[in-house]
Amino acid sequence: MNIKLIKKYKKEFDHLVEGGNVLMGKRDYSNGTVKWYPSISNPFIESSESIVIVINDEFVKYRKALAEGKIVQYNFSMPPTNYNNYPTAWNDMDPSIGILSDRAHPGQYRIKPDKHKFKIDDWVKIYFSNGESSDLHYIKQVEHYEEDCIQCTDGSNVYFKNTKIEPWIPETNELYWDLYNNHLCKCTSVMKSKSGEQTVFGVTLLPTKLTQECLNEVSCLLSTCEPYLGERPKWINLKDLK
Repeated sequence: MNIKLIKKYKKEFDHLVEGGNVLMGKRDYSNGTVKWYPSISNPFIESSESIVIVINDEFVKYRKALAEGKIVQYNFSMPPTNYNNYPTAWNDMDPSIGILSDRAHPGQYRIKPDKHKFKIDDWVKIYFSNGESSDLHYIKQVEHYEEDCIQCTDGSNVYFKNTKIEPWIPETNELYWDLYNNHLCKCTSVMKSKSGEQTVFGVTLLPTKLTQECLNEVSCLLSTCEPYLGERPKWINLKDLK
């Protein structure tokens, strides 16, 4: 037995002695990754200094993530239902405390998602085909997001793995609502500044006469635009449209 390893992983060793399972990995110090070896049942006979050991239970996904240097988050503020519905309640876990397997369940933990491509209230284009050849798409608004999908305001979930999703930006001649100028407009161009802000340029239209001649040239930030989907946004009053 490797006494040094037993002392380092005392909790894991006790778990193994009591009939539980552990999982061994070897850390590659050149790149910080860990390669796991599920076929090795007793890693405490190994002599390598790069060995990593975790308890192999229903929380093993998060134990491995901590060993790999990832951030694990917890959510103990809600009853054990769907914790993904409460994104503001997720907090970074202190690795020195570890997984509280005696009083929690796996649904109360998650691996901290990478910075998301989309934000709540963003408008997105969701393509019918994941291939590059098709341009057919529909437009929806983001209500909530997870690491593998977005949840839209119409109640649907769209998964990144099988679907091409892009931020909505009005194309030339596309109709959009300019919330800053309180107008329905037709896009003429979109320009991006050095800071990354996008400005939409367009001409105003009357919502009841979309084919009539253009009225005025206007511009606004993309963040104050919404796509025209056949209805006006609920916070725009038709009588106030100029």
